[in-house]
Amino acid sequence: MHASTVNTAPTARGCFSPDPADRLISITLSVARELTPGQRFIIDIPARTLTRYIDAHPAAAGTGPVAVPWDIWGPRGARVTAVPEGDTDWSVSGARRATVHRGPDAEILTVLDYSPRRVARAVARGVAAVLHGAEVGAEHTGGHGVLRTQLPCISTEIALPESVAIKGVWVLRAWICENGVMLAKVCRCSDGC
Repeated sequence: MHASTVNTAPTARGCFSPDPADRLISITLSVARELTPGQRFIIDIPARTLTRYIDAHPAAAGTGPVAVPWDIWGPRGARVTAVPEGDTDWSVSGARRATVHRGPDAEILTVLDYSPRRVARAVARGVAAVLHGAEVGAEHTGGHGVLRTQLPCISTEIALPESVAIKGVWVLRAWICENGVMLAKVCRCSDGC
């Protein structure tokens, strides 16, 4: 029999331990014209952005779900990023999203951290790359105009070694969790390579 001696008290959280209040929702969408493939985007939305509005505007009994208009939450409470061309993978844990994509010279692992406490601390200390605004041009939104969002986050980019490069039928996948990021090469063939 094995007994764990790890302290699980809230004060024992490590750097990657998600705060339940910092849950992140990430949605992928594509804007296509007629039959041509469209530009893909990821919209990151802290769950608190939507739940605060819903708590303040509850639905009347029997009226169905609460509609949360984009103008109320989107520009200040979300972040939209264009997905680079090629095979891009991402995962979410707590207030962080990890993305792997092909850069000009190497595979790039990007971790975006939306925790308000960590972002405020990074701004105060000036120790991290804090992104404050994001914009997607009208040429990528199917002619629907420029999409601007202002949700700040900490961006950490890591160029990965050549040994994990995407080649041929292989794809690099990333999973972020409480303790770090796990990378795996996965075959995208249906026969298992």
